[in-house]
Amino acid sequence: MRANDKHIVGDYTTGALHQLSMSAYDESGGYLITTLRSPIMSEPGMATIWDGVTLDMQMGVGRGLTAHSSSPTVMIRWSDDGGVTWSKQRTRPIGTSGQFNGRIKLNNLGASDIQGRIWEVSVSAPVERCFVSMSADVRYAKPR
Repeated sequence: MRANDKHIVGDYTTGALHQLSMSAYDESGGYLITTLRSPIMSEPGMATIWDGVTLDMQMGVGRGLTAHSSSPTVMIRWSDDGGVTWSKQRTRPIGTSGQFNGRIKLNNLGASDIQGRIWEVSVSAPVERCFVSMSADVRYAKPR
């Protein structure tokens, strides 16, 4: 809701009220996890070989005194069965303060059958989060 020129949001578990802010990177001192999940990515009737994925996002956002906030990471995982089960989570650094150059790249990510793959990207560190795009290097094959 909006009150006194402020956006007020509620915590569904505790009922506590908070002011929504672009400069808040935690939730009352707890982790504020941002998660993006792709739709199912597939080529109809084909298996997909995932040679690599590249994630473009704002880099060099580390700040603070703890390892979690000064050296933040992005967490990436995927599902090949519509989100029922997930791969082991992989983490990659998104840069300490001032390390603006770079991209997140993962290689040799196996294959998915005709069901396709769902990607999930998350950040829990109390830092700015700006996801720009995710692209994939893939090859297609007839399913076995």
